[in-house]
Amino acid sequence: MNPLISIIIPSYNRANLISDTLDSLINQIYQNWECIIVDDGSTDDTLIVVESYCMKDIRFKLLNREREPKGAPTCRNIGLANANGEFLIFLDSDDILFSHALKERTMFILKHSELDFCVADGIYGLYPVSVENDYRVISTFKSKNVLPQFFNFTIPWNTLNPMYRRNTLVNRKITWSENIKVYQDIDFHVKCFLSGLKFDYCNHEPDSLWREHDQGNIGGNELNNNFNIIKKKMIILKIFYNYPNISEVDILPIYAYFLQLYLYSNISLKLSNDFFLYLYRNRLKRIFLKTLFFIYKWLNKNGIKKFKGLVYLILVKLKQEKYMIIQKNEHFLIERYFPQNV
Repeated sequence: MNPLISIIIPSYNRANLISDTLDSLINQIYQNWECIIVDDGSTDDTLIVVESYCMKDIRFKLLNREREPKGAPTCRNIGLANANGEFLIFLDSDDILFSHALKERTMFILKHSELDFCVADGIYGLYPVSVENDYRVISTFKSKNVLPQFFNFTIPWNTLNPMYRRNTLVNRKITWSENIKVYQDIDFHVKCFLSGLKFDYCNHEPDSLWREHDQGNIGGNELNNNFNIIKKKMIILKIFYNYPNISEVDILPIYAYFLQLYLYSNISLKLSNDFFLYLYRNRLKRIFLKTLFFIYKWLNKNGIKKFKGLVYLILVKLKQEKYMIIQKNEHFLIERYFPQNV
């Protein structure tokens, strides 16, 4: 069997990067693919570059976003609506697939007819790949309990790692949320999981590169005290805090993140009020526990250790200490990777 694979790429002002992405598709061992590039209104030479590939290879198709809203999620949904493949891969316009990627992913998912998607390993770093550069495995997480990792923002995979059965996404009506401007990948992956999609991890060598560069790619180097990052994470909390399929254990990491900020940083009054509203929906419980945490914060700030310990013991008795323990990153962009034949 040689099923068609649709690769969907949103593009915006990537004239000097997208060629490497498209070349990596041409260089695939597995050749039965189509690539749908959906441009988001580029003002540089991106269209000229992509059109040159379309003229040379009919497997490349260029579409323009002709509806609102602007953004990569809209472009991905347009690509999804125009895809013909049995399987789907979403790439960004700076991602790289190594030559064995499509072959290995296809072989794996064809052996596992029960799966709705598979997840392949990838690496993060500079391109071209060189032994002189530093590379990290995107994630070494291999458990099926992925929700706490997404809500800890130590993601178990990135957008370029999964390959989906197109019919599954279409039949379950799973699309990219077009009105979310941040963490769209986390929103999409969590929705896939909550929709009951079955997945497993491929067992071959890393087959893709999440490319590090200085043109809008922040990679994994977020600053947790950056106010914009804090606001973006609050958006994810607002979306999912009341989801019926999400347990308190699943979403605990993001609660712990905001409580740490509240206790030990200068988080804004509005954000802290929002956070406590989502954490404690019962008004009386919210007022009582917020007061306790405020006292703990004040005691900590003023170095009053004795009474701080007493308040902490009260919070422990009330089973609130779980929110005070920051969740560690043990797998996301941690393990070094030494490239050989990629």
